[in-house]
Amino acid sequence: MESRGKENFTELFLSNLKFDKDRYEIRDAKTEALFIRVNLKKKTFFVRKRIGKDIRYLTIGDFPETTLKSARKMAVDFLANAENGKIYRAEKKKEGDVPSVKEFFFDMFIPRYADKMMKPRTEQGVITNFRLHIDKDIGFMRIDNVEREDVEKVHNKAKNISNVTANRILTILKTMFNKAIEWRYVKYNPTLGVKKFPTKARERFLQPNEISKLFEALEGETNLLLKNYILMSVYTGQRRSNVLSMRWSDIDMTNRIWHIPETKNGSSLNVPLIPQAVDVLRKLKKEANSEWVFPSSGKTGHFVEPKKGWKSLLQKAQIKDLRLHDLRRTLGSYEAMAGVNLPTISRTLGHASYQATQVYARLNVETVRDAMSSAVNLMKERAKEAKAQN
Repeated sequence: MESRGKENFTELFLSNLKFDKDRYEIRDAKTEALFIRVNLKKKTFFVRKRIGKDIRYLTIGDFPETTLKSARKMAVDFLANAENGKIYRAEKKKEGDVPSVKEFFFDMFIPRYADKMMKPRTEQGVITNFRLHIDKDIGFMRIDNVEREDVEKVHNKAKNISNVTANRILTILKTMFNKAIEWRYVKYNPTLGVKKFPTKARERFLQPNEISKLFEALEGETNLLLKNYILMSVYTGQRRSNVLSMRWSDIDMTNRIWHIPETKNGSSLNVPLIPQAVDVLRKLKKEANSEWVFPSSGKTGHFVEPKKGWKSLLQKAQIKDLRLHDLRRTLGSYEAMAGVNLPTISRTLGHASYQATQVYARLNVETVRDAMSSAVNLMKERAKEAKAQN
């Protein structure tokens, strides 16, 4: 890549830079180690700096979406973190009391942070991922010796499982090193600048012919616990863990409301119960002798994920590649196709932000079709009015 020297960056200077199929870079004369890289389509800010034997590198963002002011601030912050990390690591090496990554994770991160801030299931997932994907490669290293290259190695290795798994590992490491900084074990987060791999949101939901097959299979299902659990999942669109742990004390049959004390995002949710869901609950209530709607003799006291039963049901229905979570997505998908707006779908599914609901936007074609028709009709109407006035 061609270097075109130093220039005093201004918004006008950057705007006038010409795109080129032969990539080139220019260094900012005002801010240390800040560059702009230009190719055929983009102008990208980045930082590059040699610190000791290492070269620190960070892609900041594309201009003009990322402003010059923001890029300069991020460059200064990045270099400060890198320099502080180098000095701090040198000091700690003299002291000889720095824990390994594994020691820090189990002796400090888990008891001081995870135990207090994470749900048990989430915490167990973090521990499992550490043991499977992190411990072997960097668990033995002193936490202040971990470099960005070590993080990239772990991240890239986990990619062999899936991009989702790799990104989950990166999030664990990022959180762990942030806590290490907060508790003064390190001053540099080696995950800085490591980008997540692109992922595509799963869009699978029941197609019309599959819905009829599923309900036919449910009609003949002898496991009533499984049958009613699946029906409630379809009729409420709620998360698997919430449906499984549904309590009678949280159901208001008079007002037909199911109150979920705590959802995945930490907030409570009131779920309106449609007539089909109320019918299922009334039948179950007649036989109820437990606090749980779906009771079980296991340790939790309630029904747990029915993997074998679900697999058998799908085989009977001749449906492939369908997960239990796809039942939740099915309700949202058909709401979108019925023209329901995204905020309402978000409210139905208990999403913390509209971003999680964006996957349903492309299914909302009927609303878009109506809007397009209205626009074209207005065009014709205004054209007709204009013609009449001439």
